[in-house]
Parts: sequence; C-alpha cells; structure tokens
Amino acid sequence: MTRNSILLLSCIIMTTLVPVTASGQSHTEIEVAKGVVYSQTVNEGSQPMVVSLLKVDLHQAGVRAVCGQAYGGITSRGPASGRQSVEDIASHYHAIAGVNADFFPWTGRPLDLAIHDGEVYSFPFGGRPAIGFKRNGEAVMAQLQETCVLRMPNHTSIRISAIDQPASAQSAVLYTTFYHLPIKATGDGEAFTVGCGALQPFMLKKVRLLSARPFTSGQLIPAATADTMVLVVSGRQAVPLTTVAAEGYATLSAKLLPNSGVSQSPVWRRVVEAVSGGPWIVRNGEVVSSAQQSGFGLHSFILYHHPRTAVGITASGNLILAVVDGRSPISSGMSLAQLGTLMKEAGAVNAMNLDGGGSSAMVVRGRIVNMPSDGTSRLVANSLLITALANSISTNEPMISLPGTATAITAGTTVHIDCSGHPFLWGTAHGLGFVDQTGRFTSFVAGETTIVAGHGAHRSQLKLVVAPAAVNHLRATLVAETAYTSELTMHAYDRYGNEVPGICVQVTTTPGSAPLTLTTDRDGSSVTTITWPASTVGTAEVTLTARGVPPLVMQRAAEKVNQTTETPQPIDPDNRSKP
Repeated sequence: MTRNSILLLSCIIMTTLVPVTASGQSHTEIEVAKGVVYSQTVNEGSQPMVVSLLKVDLHQAGVRAVCGQAYGGITSRGPASGRQSVEDIASHYHAIAGVNADFFPWTGRPLDLAIHDGEVYSFPFGGRPAIGFKRNGEAVMAQLQETCVLRMPNHTSIRISAIDQPASAQSAVLYTTFYHLPIKATGDGEAFTVGCGALQPFMLKKVRLLSARPFTSGQLIPAATADTMVLVVSGRQAVPLTTVAAEGYATLSAKLLPNSGVSQSPVWRRVVEAVSGGPWIVRNGEVVSSAQQSGFGLHSFILYHHPRTAVGITASGNLILAVVDGRSPISSGMSLAQLGTLMKEAGAVNAMNLDGGGSSAMVVRGRIVNMPSDGTSRLVANSLLITALANSISTNEPMISLPGTATAITAGTTVHIDCSGHPFLWGTAHGLGFVDQTGRFTSFVAGETTIVAGHGAHRSQLKLVVAPAAVNHLRATLVAETAYTSELTMHAYDRYGNEVPGICVQVTTTPGSAPLTLTTDRDGSSVTTITWPASTVGTAEVTLTARGVPPLVMQRAAEKVNQTTETPQPIDPDNRSKP
C-alpha cells in the first residue's frame, strides 16, 4: 500500500447495535464497517471500569492496519513540537478508527520501531516488542533489533546508530524524507548524500554516493529529498572517511531481526506497517507476570491502576485494540496484569501494552469514544490506525438535545441526552467528557465540549458548557518580595480540580491590618500584595476563608524565593520519569 493509496472512506456506513444489560453493567457492540466491530463495556459499583474494544478482521477486503505519524513525519509543527491528537492523525490517514501507539520523548518522534508504507523511520529501542503487518493483513509481534550498515568504497563500514532523530557528537544518523526538521551538526564530521529514497526493514542495495561534505559543530546540513537520504557521521567514525570520494558507490544493508538474532524472520521481511510499545502482557496464550516485564522497572507503572492502551493478535490472525479508562470516578484503570487478563479473555494469544496514562485514547469514525484522563485528548507522536471500506446504506439524521431547555451542566453530574432517531454511535469531538453508547454524558472537566451522535455524515452535534462544581478547597502561594511585602496568589477549586470563578475569599493577616476580600477571576485565581507591619517579629500568618471550605493558613516565607533562569525539562506526568 503506497502512501497515496490508503483507502478513502465514504461518509455513510451501516451500524448494528446490540445492547446487553446486567446488574451494574452495560455492554454495546457496533459494526462500524465491514470487518470492524467496536464494543463498549461500562461497569459500575465499587470498582468502576470503562473498556473500549475494537475487533478487526484483517482478512476482510479493504481492512488495513496503518502506522499513522503525527503530521505525516518528524516535525516541530503545531503547538506541541510535532505531536497531534489521535483523531487528527486518523483524519490525516482517512482512518475509520485507531488508538494512540508508542511512547515518545515529548516530541513528534516515536521512541521505538516505526514503519509506514514499507519504510523504516524509527529504530527499535531497548528490545521492546513491536507489532507489524504485511500487505495481506497478516500480523506478527516480536522483540526486534535493527542492524544497518553502509559499506563505503574504501571498504570502511559505518554502522548506522539511529534514523530520523537529532545527531549526537558520536553517532551515525540516517535521515529520510520523514524527517522534516533542520539537520544540525553536533560535533565535527562528514555528511553523505545517498542515492536511495527509503530504508526498508530488510535490504541489501548498491547505492550511489552523490556528495560528501565535511561539517563543523552547529552547521546546518541539507535535508534529504524524494530520492535521497542523508547520512551524518560525527566523531570517531568520521575519521576514516577522509579518503572517500565525493562520488562513488557504497552498499547499504539493513536487517530487522528478533532481539535474539536467531532467525531471518521471513514474516518481518514483508512487514510494511509497524508500531511499538511494551511490555508484553500476553505471550503464547499466557498472561505475562509482572516479574517478567523486563525494561519496565517502575513499580508504579506495572502494578498501579492506570488508563491503558493495548493491542493483541488472536489465534485466527485478527486484531484487538483496547483502551481502558482510569483516574476518574467512573473508571479506576488497570494494572498490566489485569490488562493482560482482559486481552486474553477478548481472544488475544499475543498482546502488548502501548503508551497509556493521559495518552490513552480511542477514536471511531472521527469521535473520541473513551474519556482521556487529561480531560481532553492528549497530543501524541503516532497512532495505530484502521482503514476500511464503508457500506453505502443511507440512514436518517438523528437529532440530539439536552432535556428541557438546559444548555449547561455541572462537572460531576450525569445527564441523559435526548435523541430522536437511532444514532448508534456516540462520542465527543475532543474527549472532554464521556458519553456512553446509551447517551449518558458525564464530565469532570469544566469547559465547552461537543457530543457527536449518528452515522458518519448523518450525525448530530450538541455543544455543551460544563461548569465547575461547588468550591471544595483553596490553594495558595505566599512569596516574599521585600522585607515587608509578600505576593499572595490564590486559587479556588472544586472537588475535581476545576478552578472556580466568582468565589469571595476573606484574607486575614496576623499581625496585620483589617481583613480584605478577594474574588476569584474567570480562571479561578486572584493575586494581591500583603504588606506586613515594620514591627513584625516571629511568626506571621495569612488565613484564607471562604464559605463551605476549610480555612487555609499559610506562614510568611523568611526570604524571597530565588528565581532560576534554567529551562525546565519536560517529564512524563504519568510516571514522573522517562516516557
């Protein structure tokens, strides 16, 4: 499948709704395209859980799995360094459904193996598992390593250490047309333009060296073109290259092998799409124990309950995609072992974890069907997408509305959306809030959201304003500015962490002048300067009080907080460590 031949979807599909109810549980199955079935299970009670599954028949004509890259390449476009939401990536590739895929270091670059349309643009990392797909739909899962070598005309062999990522002072990095960022040299070395347009998972090819240019640290290097790649060699490896002619022929070899290196893995020779993640959660029909999760040593990552995303392969070669919601009152999340049990019960004989936490999202026909724990769909590096042919059955357009004349709801409440007709598929435009497949909507995040229901183009949208709940607690900082003044910054929050505007807070200082009253602005905050009497000695306090919340008492800082000019480094909010 070439990049330009991904199947376009028509706007109208046939859907089948099969609701099954039990005590405290609802289950819905919807055929969103021939060979693609979406199901949603909502469990209520002491351990609530929302599970979204996609079961995909990879043998069905027109059904394909695709590695979707944010903005179609490694770039810094957009407000988040080249990352996009799952729904935007799905739209770019004309996909009918998909989930978030690999971990990422807060850029648009996936951390591990990525292959699209037969081209490798990210190497395996740390022996983590990957799932790959052949053109005929056959799926395979394995831990892999990439060996890539360019043998130069002077018989010097350059082992390529990375692809489409920033170079280091001691590296040999290959750049393809997937890399849309400036190539900046780190250290001195040599840049070669290679007459080959793509790196395939397995290849042995005689290539022409079109140019060889020395560079110095900090220099910008011309990017790859449609029919070329650029090899940037820095440090010790560049030393023997001084005798290489500007033009000549070299041999480029690549092997994508199982991490053990035991076999040539003929299935992976024909893989044209692949994404990675990890760790294994089901292997050869058995749930993988936490003790066997190599490379993922964080206790909290493995054992704690988090939002999760997973992919699995059934005994018949079909695909299962799963998203489990978490960190909310309606869904508590899962451990990796529980996720493995879920995938095994769904029919997977091999399954692996994908990026989770705030990244977990599932899109079906252009709408988010789960509730992302960030409150809205997080921007990610890449996605595992499903393209399919759609049926051409026409249906009536549904109409949806809130009960009565309401136009807004309060965070934490649940409302059943009125619907005329049969919408069959509910979701939200950006993941702010959650609507189940019976039309019950809940949101714990204040803001404007859009509920979507219907059959593709035959859909209705309802915009809702979610207002913060009643104020639940106050937070504040008190920073000394001078010997006699401090800056007070105050925030009012509801029980779900939304900032609440219009809250009157009385501020009392001890010792100090008469109390003053602050009112939180539209962002739920207020700032003022506290002036201390010149005679103040010993302990000095500020007390904040508001109706319905416990008072907040703060002591004056002894000295002004030093301000640092160091740029903070991004960390993964899901585990406070490496992504």
